[in-house]
Amino acid sequence: MLSIKSFGLSYGAYPHPTLTVVDPAFGASGSGGMEYPTFITGGTSSLINYRPFTHVNVPEEVVIHEFGH
Repeated sequence: MLSIKSFGLSYGAYPHPTLTVVDPAFGASGSGGMEYPTFITGGTSSLINYRPFTHVNVPEEVVIHEFGH
């Protein structure tokens, strides 16, 4: 993951041996965008699968944001 490398270069090595990223199931969007020491929930939404949002990288942005915490 690019965010791990970028954050590592700026702030030091990630302190855990693994990181799990999970995208919540359809209908469970309230659990998206959460971070824990070795676990991040993403933020995919069926609402962004249509124009004009087809080029918005929301899942990636959510993971990078949560990783930053």
